[in-house]
This record gives sequence, C-alpha cells and structure tokens, in this order.
Amino acid sequence: MSAWLVAVVEPGGRRAKRVVEASGRDAARSAAASDGVLVLSVVPSRARAGAARLPRKALEEFTSMAAILLPAGLTLRDTLAVLAESADSREARRFSHGILARIDSGVAFVDAVRASGAEAPAIWTGLARAGERTGSLDAVLPRLAAWLEAGREACEKTAGALVYPAIVLSMAVLGMLGLAFWALPRLGAMFAEFGSGGPDLAGRLEAAGVSVALVLALLGALALAWPFVMAARKRNEGFGERFDAFLLSVPALGALLADRAVFAFAFAMETLLSGGLPLDEALRESAGAVGNRAVARDVFVLRERVRSGASLSNAFRETKRLPRRLGTWFAIGERTGAPEAVFARVRALYERKTARTLERLVSLAEPAIILLVGVAMIAMVLLFIVPLFTAYGSLL
Repeated sequence: MSAWLVAVVEPGGRRAKRVVEASGRDAARSAAASDGVLVLSVVPSRARAGAARLPRKALEEFTSMAAILLPAGLTLRDTLAVLAESADSREARRFSHGILARIDSGVAFVDAVRASGAEAPAIWTGLARAGERTGSLDAVLPRLAAWLEAGREACEKTAGALVYPAIVLSMAVLGMLGLAFWALPRLGAMFAEFGSGGPDLAGRLEAAGVSVALVLALLGALALAWPFVMAARKRNEGFGERFDAFLLSVPALGALLADRAVFAFAFAMETLLSGGLPLDEALRESAGAVGNRAVARDVFVLRERVRSGASLSNAFRETKRLPRRLGTWFAIGERTGAPEAVFARVRALYERKTARTLERLVSLAEPAIILLVGVAMIAMVLLFIVPLFTAYGSLL
C-alpha cells in the first residue's frame, strides 16, 4: 500500500488533512469518505519517505508524558510543544516536534503520528483516533500509557526467561555447524584412506554432513523469510487474513494469540464506549485495534449485524473466532444498559488469562529447548559416534 494525503471538509465545516494508506487514489478517496467527510483532493504523501522510524521505547515515553500533561489542562498543541522541548530522549523530542509541525499545517493528530514515522500498534492508533474524534484524548492516553508499560514489562520478563534456553540452542546450532563443515569432512577424508569399511564410512559421514547442512540451511531460510512474510501480510489484506487465521490454528500459540486479540478488542471497546463513542463506531475502530485480521473480520461481522438491527449478544452467534459465550455476558450488559462495564470485565478476565498462558509457555520453553538439544545429541551419537567406534574397532 501507498500513503496518500487527503484534504477533506469535516461535517462541522472545518478543513483538515489526513494521511491514508491505500492501494490507489480511488481506494484512498473511498477510505476517507467513509467517515462522512467531503473529500477535496487526494495526492501521494511523501511525508513518510524521509521520516525516521520511532523506537517503541520513545513512543512509550511520548505517550506517558502526554498522559500526564493533557489531563492537567494543557491543550494538545501545548502538550506537544512541552514534549518537543523537555522529553528525555532525543527521538521523543524530534517526534513531538514533527507532530506539532504537521498539526499546525492542518493534519489530524493520528495522521501526523503515522506520518512522523511511528510504528504504533494498531490498538494505539485506533484508540487515539477515536479519542481525537470524541475529544477524549486526555482519557485515552493514560490507558494507552498503561497498556504500553504492561506490554514492555511482559516482553522484558519473557526475554529474561528465554536467555538461558537461547544460549543453549545457539551453542547447539554452532556445534552442528562445526560438525557439518569442519569435523565430518576431515573424518571422511581420513577414513577414505583406509581399507575395509573406510570408504563406506566416509560416504556415510559425507552424507550425514550434507544432511545437517541442509537442515540448518532450511532453518536459516525460514528465519530470513519471516520479515518478507510480515511485509506481505501488511500489504495484502487477503494474505494477511489467511496468515493470521493460520497462526490461530497453531497449538498453544494460537490460544495465546486468540486470547490477546479478545483482550485488545475488549480493551478498545471499553475505552471507546467510556469516551462516548456510539456502539457502531466503536466496533469499527476496535476492528483495527485487535491486531489479528482474522479476528478483525469477526468484529466487522458484529458491526454489520448491529447496523442491521441485531443486538450485540445475538450478533456473537455468527462469529467464528470470537468466543460465542461472550454473547451471554453482553446480553446482561444490554439489559443493564452498561455495555462498557461488561467489556471491562471481559478485558480484566482475558488480561489475566493471557498473562497466565504466557507464563506457562515461557516456563515450558526452557525444558522444550533442552529436550530438543538432547534429541539432537542422541541422534549425533547414533549416526556418527557409534559408526566411528565400530570402524575404528574393525581397523585395529
């Protein structure tokens, strides 16, 4: 997809500029017009071309400081001016200054954030855009700051727990590389010079070395292909949805991703409804916040069913990946007239469930990697060491 700068007239008569990612000019015009605005012009955006990528840590710092300044009564422009001068990191200061300059030129806040090079998570972008539309950024940003901080702590905890297994796995891979490209060729050449059994063993060692090299090459190719798969997922909607659906079907990992998607959906809906956004618009914004396109398709189904007159609890019956049992919860919320309270309960439930699942997977990672290395060592003993000793005994 390409970035397009769209000049629009909002329903209140105010002119604004938006940065829209779309496959073409017509698609960008349609995406911008879906908000009920009048599109004046659509031109290619070159703002992102020269923008430096913002590290996740700088985005967290920006969000945390803005979450303190905005509720204190400062306007968005004053907040950005303060951050451009007093943020701790140089990246956050430059980022704030770029957003301020784009806002002064008429670009909306979230579009200015995207044009400034921030790789913000989908939930950050969706909630910030909704907060900007409803005038509740001062309430949304503290929630996003807490969400970013919790995500960072979880990543640090996971990375710390996987240090030792990663070292063990790296040493095993290095050992296999040394075995395939240094030890086995030399042993094969040495035994090829002997008589009975030597040439046969040399051929076996050569074939084993080639097999190990092919396995390592395959693993390396998969590692190198991953960034290209992620790029294709981002550019192609159909491929992205199919790939995300495949990830949901992977044992253990799929359950974690599904729970995280439900948590993000409930978190977004709780924040949007609390900010005064109608249910229809909250569903549209939260679809872009779940991070998984297969689950986002279910959210779009919910929205279409709600727009056609169905209740949210009944609409859950037609979803494929969102838990249908949540329909019972929302039936209670509809009777009490407080759906945001139900989303808060769902968010808390799946937040705890995601944390427990992640801890369980991390705790299993170390023994799983050690078991994998042990199996590889046994295979090497059976394939190489035993034949070597057998051949050595026959030569004595």
